[in-house]
Amino acid sequence: MRLKLDFELYSNEFPIESRRVALSFFKAALEQYDQALFKNMFSKSKSIMKDYVFSLYLPIKKIEDEKIILKNPRIHIYFSTDDLSLGVNFYNAFNACLNKKLKNKGLSYMLKKINMIYEETIVNSEINVKFMSPLLVRDFLEKGDSELYIGPDDERFEKRLNEIVAVQIKELKSGLGLKGKISIEPINTKKTVIKHYGQFIDGYGGIYCLKSNPEILNYLYKSGVGSRRSHGFGMFNLI
Repeated sequence: MRLKLDFELYSNEFPIESRRVALSFFKAALEQYDQALFKNMFSKSKSIMKDYVFSLYLPIKKIEDEKIILKNPRIHIYFSTDDLSLGVNFYNAFNACLNKKLKNKGLSYMLKKINMIYEETIVNSEINVKFMSPLLVRDFLEKGDSELYIGPDDERFEKRLNEIVAVQIKELKSGLGLKGKISIEPINTKKTVIKHYGQFIDGYGGIYCLKSNPEILNYLYKSGVGSRRSHGFGMFNLI
């Protein structure tokens, strides 16, 4: 299920950590709609991998220290999941928020419209994709638990991405199995530095060629690829 959420803001200013606003909206909407599901997904005592991905579209005019100045007070959030049941629950939670004034850390906004987006079916083992939100590939230093994010020019990039996808499928789509290696070839990429929860992260957008079994590609198309998908990274469109 793929959705587009249209919001109107009460100001042309938006927090620099934009994904935190979307996450807070998801949590508030789901908690109001279904507290049991909310606790199962977001309880602080649990750390579960989530089977959805999202991206934001902001009409950016300029970026200042801790805020983004928008050209107009309208933003879009694109939400996608392979899990139809989860998608229906989120859709109903979002629908319950329509045309209500919402607040989040001083930001006031209103959800005005929800559109369901047509999903393509991938039948080939090779596709070209454009990332709607930066791709993150998280690795860990050999000593300690410190983490870093690596890019396509790093020799570990493809191997580490395969490891991340293997864990994702094992935890969320075990019946699918990992049918062969995933190959990723950068075509026209761009590095982006994102501030998220106080940390500066290197992400990589742009156009890539992905190669794998069509079943795997279809799943990644719907639920995203790479690290921190449920925090607004790794969502792509077919081109």
